[in-house]
Amino acid sequence: MTKTVGFALRDNVAWITLNRPEAFNAIGLDAMQELHDIAGRCGSDRAVRAAVITGPARRRSAPVATWRASPRIPPASTCSSRR
Repeated sequence: MTKTVGFALRDNVAWITLNRPEAFNAIGLDAMQELHDIAGRCGSDRAVRAAVITGPARRRSAPVATWRASPRIPPASTCSSRR
């Protein structure tokens, strides 16, 4: 499995890098799991004071409509109603 999310801690800042430029850094299930793991790591590390999510300059992010169109990921309204 290719790592789709990078992590580095510099000067109390967690730098989280999406690494799927061929897909405009769309967040799939693998990336969601990696982001979840990184969020847990950041939450438990007292050295982390801020987090920045970034990606390659030319293809920083996918349009929201593409993410919502995925049949495996429920729309945000469905997610928030589960709380």
